[in-house]
Amino acid sequence: MRVTATRDTFDECPPCIAAAGCATSKPHISVGQQYEVHAVSIVRGVVLFQILDDLQAITWLPASLFETRDSSVPQDWICNWFATDPQMVLGPEFVASSQASCQKMVALDPASVAAFRSRLAEQSGLAPKPESPPEIKRTAARRPLPPAVLKLVMLFASLIIAALLGEVSLRLFFSKMLARPDDERSLMYRYDKTLGWFPIANRQARLFGSRAFGVTNNSEGFRAPERTAANKPGIAFLGDSFVWGYDVEAAERFTDKLQTKHPDWTIYNLGVSGYGTDQEYLLLNRQFDAYKPRVVFLLFCVETDHDDNSSNIRYGGYYKPYCTIAGNRLQLLGIPVPHGERVFLAEHHQLGRLELARLLVRVWFKVAAPRELHNPDPTGAIIRDLQKYVAGKGAVFVMGLTRSNPRLEEFLRYFKIPYVDLATSERYAGFGEHWTPPGHTFVCDKIDRFLMEGKYLSESP
Repeated sequence: MRVTATRDTFDECPPCIAAAGCATSKPHISVGQQYEVHAVSIVRGVVLFQILDDLQAITWLPASLFETRDSSVPQDWICNWFATDPQMVLGPEFVASSQASCQKMVALDPASVAAFRSRLAEQSGLAPKPESPPEIKRTAARRPLPPAVLKLVMLFASLIIAALLGEVSLRLFFSKMLARPDDERSLMYRYDKTLGWFPIANRQARLFGSRAFGVTNNSEGFRAPERTAANKPGIAFLGDSFVWGYDVEAAERFTDKLQTKHPDWTIYNLGVSGYGTDQEYLLLNRQFDAYKPRVVFLLFCVETDHDDNSSNIRYGGYYKPYCTIAGNRLQLLGIPVPHGERVFLAEHHQLGRLELARLLVRVWFKVAAPRELHNPDPTGAIIRDLQKYVAGKGAVFVMGLTRSNPRLEEFLRYFKIPYVDLATSERYAGFGEHWTPPGHTFVCDKIDRFLMEGKYLSESP
């Protein structure tokens, strides 16, 4: 593999070159001069060539300084991909057999340098070749490969080289477009054919939103303590990331603070990030008999729940069940929930590390997956059905609103659904504008007053 130097300075290189530790000094190469490439690696998304520079020193330089003249590679080269830097190494076995081998070559380990010089001498015809024993000489002349086999080998090698070049190009020019966001749904949740996604039991992670915060799921998948049998009145909180506690530690959530204020109650946090009211209804239907709460408190996210309830896809590729209104009845559709792009990448995490794989997955789901739907908003009908379901179970149904919503509030008053406005300015400015710890304290106090004044847990309904 041969390349020609097109630049001899790092001045116009992208910032990622410096991030990979390459832009520390002026490279000793000459513009227009051809160089033999002895290995290729990818470090922090940067493609590096190993060459002998003008001082005959072994060095690694960014591919952006060169133009490829001959892309053919020696037959003894191997290629390895790794989970951490270097992400890929292509070259002789003493360089590419492992990450440690590559790092030794970069550090100019004496044994690696000796292997490099020895191979260079063999390629130049300078190394003495041992005399073959007579029995080896007699078998040295082997029959050539059949033409069909040779064509298959060449085709396979061409496909590998094309894939490598495609991966390098995508990493250089399209990494942002193909970026795979790692959020609570991809790290903490699994596919659920009825709900779309559901938390993984006993999973722990450290997530980063407006701030860093830890998440621990219990044996049932909820971000809550283990459920225990108790004779105390229980209240189950349903909701999305505001109940789940995005951007706060578990102890900072309003549900945990409410439990501290009322040890005579049992607080159940059944929040799941990203859920719409339709999914929360299905979740309650699945869990009610296990928890048997006296009160069901639905936290309605005014900012997103209307859109959540009107669509079959949310958050960049997650499919979910959805509802429509047929006549005067609520109709549940979209079950079993289709697999989407984000679910596939979460289930095949290692494959998803490759830009080329993510591109192919995205194209496939664009062509083959069900199209996105936007239906008339069924929120009112879902809430009304929830009210009837909870009443049929002998419990009390109440609601909280993250912001004022006059139209929805008029609906709640008409159907005599108690609610409390939880609007507060104590929010983060970042994605989702979730409540800060002081915001959760404000919400806890307001819900506490609402429940105490309504006497919803003081006696059986």
